[in-house]
Amino acid sequence: MPDESQNPSDEEGNSEVVKLVLEEIKKVYDKYFSREKNISFEIKDKKNDSKPNWKLNFVMPAKKDGEEHIIGVESTKGRKKSEHQVRFKVVNDKDGTIKFAVRGNAKSKSFDILTLEKESNEWISDSEEVNLKYSGKSISDYIKNVWFPGEKEYSSPSLEIPLKVDWGWTKEKPGGWPTFSKFEVPLVRVNNSDGEYVLKEGIKKREEKWLNIGLSVIVYWILCNVYNDGGNLRDNGLPDGFPKAKDYRPERPVNLDPTDVHQDLEEKGLYFPWHVIESACAALNAGKNVIFTGPPGSGKSKLASFLSRQATGEKPLMATASPAWTTGDLLGRYMPRRNDHGLEFSKGFFLRAVGEEEERSRWLVVDEFNRADIDACFGELFSVLAGDSVELPYKKEIENNESTFVEKPVRIVSGTDEEEGESYVDYQVPEEFRLIGTMNDADRSGLNDLSFALMRRFAIIRVEAPRIEDVQDIIETRVKEVSNNLNLHESAWDVSKGKTKRCSLKLIEEEICTLFTSKPKDNENYNLGENYNLVGEGVVGISVAEDVIRFVGEGIRSEIDDNNLERSEIKNWDINDGLPELARMLTLSYLSLATVLQIFPQLEALSMGADKNKDKLTKAVLHIFRSFHLQFDTDDLGMLRVKHEGERYIIKRDETISSFLFRDLKSRFPHHAEQWRRALEDYLPEAN
Repeated sequence: MPDESQNPSDEEGNSEVVKLVLEEIKKVYDKYFSREKNISFEIKDKKNDSKPNWKLNFVMPAKKDGEEHIIGVESTKGRKKSEHQVRFKVVNDKDGTIKFAVRGNAKSKSFDILTLEKESNEWISDSEEVNLKYSGKSISDYIKNVWFPGEKEYSSPSLEIPLKVDWGWTKEKPGGWPTFSKFEVPLVRVNNSDGEYVLKEGIKKREEKWLNIGLSVIVYWILCNVYNDGGNLRDNGLPDGFPKAKDYRPERPVNLDPTDVHQDLEEKGLYFPWHVIESACAALNAGKNVIFTGPPGSGKSKLASFLSRQATGEKPLMATASPAWTTGDLLGRYMPRRNDHGLEFSKGFFLRAVGEEEERSRWLVVDEFNRADIDACFGELFSVLAGDSVELPYKKEIENNESTFVEKPVRIVSGTDEEEGESYVDYQVPEEFRLIGTMNDADRSGLNDLSFALMRRFAIIRVEAPRIEDVQDIIETRVKEVSNNLNLHESAWDVSKGKTKRCSLKLIEEEICTLFTSKPKDNENYNLGENYNLVGEGVVGISVAEDVIRFVGEGIRSEIDDNNLERSEIKNWDINDGLPELARMLTLSYLSLATVLQIFPQLEALSMGADKNKDKLTKAVLHIFRSFHLQFDTDDLGMLRVKHEGERYIIKRDETISSFLFRDLKSRFPHHAEQWRRALEDYLPEAN
């Protein structure tokens, strides 16, 4: 019988036992983390497989820094990739509990794995099942939504971590595979025999299970690293390339992030005021459909299409309304069969967007929304957009189980309606479905013709102009793009004799910026008098400026081999003094052509309606004339054209740019002409 006086106290014995078990567990991680192996962990978005996958890659072998293993972790999603390190070690707490400690990116956390308790001459681990806790709280269901999107049902309350480990064996899920929030720890027994402590259950026999426990704790720490010490979501300090804290909050059927949307739009060269994006995202997230209003060319349709793609990953169904539209265009109607035998039900734009059964739904974007009698066209959609299910006055022929055809009533079912009806042909409207309409500012009076019932189902958002600085940046970018695409540095008209002086968009960039924004780029002190911002005031949209730039580029582009132009037809022209400005004047002449073709038609909308619009029209006209006279006096600013005479090309001047512009305005706005003549007397010659 052993001498009990030689046996250590329970406290001393417990310390020795924990030390023994701790050292054995450390050997497992020292052994496996030193191997040159990589472990990948990939999650696919089952809800939308067009989205890029998350992928974690653990880079082995881990480095050693004292007791810590330093494991490289790579995170990738689409093009975004980040690399950082996670430090991991096994530690002994003061109460004899063995813990896994993980830290990285200035955030650390330890997790209880096992506590040894004495029973007679044995120390036994107190539990074979350990529930992982992060800051005293179990893992959130929102984390499952982030890392496992599209999963509607889980096989168990705790989701298994799909980590595939390859250390020389081929098991997809090794024995004792830990689950997402809890796992099974091998039973540990330590005997005390004659003062010597011996592991009864050898840890080496369970190396694979211990390894997977350690790896799962690391993954768990990564997934839960959005929590602060109080158990609440924190908004900073997360590793780059990992889901941000905001991603772990409940996801709505439509979950547009205005910051991400704004950034992605600008990366594509689309600029919108922040409050327009904020309003649109908030309305769509809240379940509202949207009508965008704004001047022609303000990007309403582009914004609607972009938001649709961003929210669903799918192209929207684009339709343009017309006065001939009826309920049949939106919902459906009977049409002749292709074999001319009777009629069959044909889906309208709304049902085509929603899709049938397994088809993916798309958002519906209706351009020129109020050109149609929308109240009459919508019909049953009033109820559908309010969340109700409705039966349409149509029947559709479908094939039944006996390979025969039967007719069933057509029904539109709300996304929140779980009612099943085998006697119907159902079109399910998903909760994430949205309808976006667009309409020009000139048609805003049409909003008064829409019923309150319809307007209640839409958020009306005006797409305002970008900041002046953004518009100027867009103009500068488009000038470069068009010049490069059309090869204008080699193909533009050359107006010199003996030395090259080509027309160029760059020569008139100041005039273009002034025309659309009220001042030249990079000239904060410039004063044009009574400034007027065509884009900012909503007279035209930024797309009109882009169209103008493209038109001028095409105009100054020469398609001939010998493009030197004779200037003999230019009256009273001093060749030596005028040579540097001739290319600018010819380019400005094409800008005036573009103004007549692209801008003046938009002014006609201002001539209708309230007196304030007429005042707006007069200011816009004065601004256009001022914009052409930055570098030239009125009489010197000739309207030039290229004329082909025999085998040569000459420049011909018949009038000034001001007289050319005013002549077109008189034909468009005869009732305003005399008033404008007096206001424009500084720019018009006596002949007008």
